[in-house]
Amino acid sequence: MTLHADRTPFRSWTLDAGHGHRLQVDEWGVPDGTPALLLHGGPGSGCSPLLRRFFDPARYRVICLDQRGAGRSLPRGSTVHNTTAELLADVHLLRQRLGLPRWLVVGGSWGATLALAHALAEPQAVAALLLRALFLPRRQDIDAFFAGGPSLDVLAAGLRAGGAEAHRSALAWWRHERERSGGGAGGGSDPEGAAL
Repeated sequence: MTLHADRTPFRSWTLDAGHGHRLQVDEWGVPDGTPALLLHGGPGSGCSPLLRRFFDPARYRVICLDQRGAGRSLPRGSTVHNTTAELLADVHLLRQRLGLPRWLVVGGSWGATLALAHALAEPQAVAALLLRALFLPRRQDIDAFFAGGPSLDVLAAGLRAGGAEAHRSALAWWRHERERSGGGAGGGSDPEGAAL
């Protein structure tokens, strides 16, 4: 499959989702194109440039939402008021704010789970689903995902320590998630040295 050239978004803005959460929203393609909501995986990854490049920018209005605590949304890394129900409320608010009756919903990994939950909660709002790398939060899926990865206790201690230690922990998690998802179907280059 040939990817479309990456372009500058025609609109970038923030959605005030309440409880101090400000969500980053970027839109590519054409404003009157077929609306397609991209739901990224997680935790914390945000919308990757690769995801939008699958869509013809002359036909689609690609809407990328950095979920609560993820990507460029603020506060970064926050888990406060960050539940599935609140994420679904954000998706609903975004669709209402954009004035869209329906959209194509695209998700990978955790984003696929969120897309399915959105389709169950608001079937009238979903024209179609396009899902990849499904992650179902069953015990066996969670155990398999964490197998062979960095110790969660060590990661949590690093994040609590802050500074360079938090950066190392976040980078270790990013690398593990990328490896488990087959080399980064939703990722970009290694964020080593980038501000996380």
